[in-house]
Amino acid sequence: MAADFKPEYAVDVVSRYTDAVNAADRTAMARFLTDDYVQWHAHICRNFTWEEESRLLEQLMSSAKLTCHDVRLTPAKEGVIKRYNISLQGPEGWLARSVPALVLFRFRGNSIYRAEEFFDALSTDVSGLPEPCAIGEVRGQLDPAGERSQADIDPSDWNIPLARQVEREFTRALEAGDSTSLLGLMSETSDTWFNTSQYHLNKLELGDRMGKYRRFIRNRSFRDIQVLYHPDGFLWEATLAGETDQGPVTIPFVAVADIENEQIVRTEVYLNGASLPAQE
Repeated sequence: MAADFKPEYAVDVVSRYTDAVNAADRTAMARFLTDDYVQWHAHICRNFTWEEESRLLEQLMSSAKLTCHDVRLTPAKEGVIKRYNISLQGPEGWLARSVPALVLFRFRGNSIYRAEEFFDALSTDVSGLPEPCAIGEVRGQLDPAGERSQADIDPSDWNIPLARQVEREFTRALEAGDSTSLLGLMSETSDTWFNTSQYHLNKLELGDRMGKYRRFIRNRSFRDIQVLYHPDGFLWEATLAGETDQGPVTIPFVAVADIENEQIVRTEVYLNGASLPAQE
């Protein structure tokens, strides 16, 4: 029987797993994975088995140096959220510098059975290198700024009922295209950050951007919605599908929302810029 999921243990597993990545030790990495482990690359919407992922890592690490920095590891129900910047240096220079990325590690007992990776492929120059751009070295501490105590990692102390209530209203508003209700869930000083251009939007600016997308992405729907709760709020993962003048679009993305005083105060959104319509 699989062991019960323990967030504090899962964070330690991800830390040790990434130490193995630092050492380019794929044998050690595999010790933290289930036999049926899958890595999903959002920028190409494709699953890789560990054998396939391992080959990609071997090829990439033989031709470029991967380093990751500003890492935050956030415990979640049944998983760990890893947010960081990645840099990739090849023999001719930088192929990527400080590209924001997010990986969601999902656990079965004490082992990782799935990892879902989001980053902006337009921020890299990977010509001549294997696709997709695999993740490399990771250095970092617990979110925020490495100051979480063990008590903070105990789900019994998390306000999951509130996070679930806000998330359900968030989901209803998004699916209905109701920007008024969505913005109503956010504090007056809320901040929404996008990895594609690393820009921040206040509440008014976010409303304007949502209006823009409603005008040129028609027949919108959200597929494969998945939600995880974390100590400060929730993670919302989905694929936005719709029609534009240039044809159909599918945009996998993930949003990490923090809640204070029953309102969303900060949201970080990760997606692939190449999947956005030309108007963006």
